[in-house]
Amino acid sequence: MILRIIFLVAGIAAIAFPSINIVISWSNDKTFNPSDGSSIAAGIVALASTYMGVSKEKNSVRHDRDIFAKFLSDFPHNPSIQLLKDHDFGGDYYSSELRHFFAFVREWDRPELEFLDKRIEKKRKALYASAHDLYEDFMRETIPNDRNPEMSTVYPWNQRGGQRPEGVKQSAATLNASARKFAPQYDEFVRYARKRLSMEA
Repeated sequence: MILRIIFLVAGIAAIAFPSINIVISWSNDKTFNPSDGSSIAAGIVALASTYMGVSKEKNSVRHDRDIFAKFLSDFPHNPSIQLLKDHDFGGDYYSSELRHFFAFVREWDRPELEFLDKRIEKKRKALYASAHDLYEDFMRETIPNDRNPEMSTVYPWNQRGGQRPEGVKQSAATLNASARKFAPQYDEFVRYARKRLSMEA
């Protein structure tokens, strides 16, 4: 931004002052100083460069806003993040409530979904890495519920009926810890990206 302002001011000055000199010289003795023409040309180049830089940045911001809108559409807060915040994974849960989370892990490692803003992209990559780790925890620690295929669980039906096994308790604790760690990362990324893209309007 500061560099663009400098180019803009320099360009205007490079055009304005030589133009005034040309008018004065022509009025007084009908002469023209070639250096004034060169200065004006340089000013035009500076203004054109500034315009092109602004246009390029606007295109970049527009691209990133489109990617962010897709992110929010593909991976909304509800129901996945709310489940990760609130649910005790010692109990069963509907697998469909994590469909957006699983879709994010499957789809959002593609280059066309990267942000051009390096700071936002760095945070997106960190969020994706954390999501992938949590995804692996779910794949490792849960199974489909034998009595209801729409649900998943850490507690197999063939082990139910007595004291909950330590392995089941550990699976639930692992998922609870990973879920509570990931959910705030999601919220922080959304707030950061929205603020940064808004600032660059």
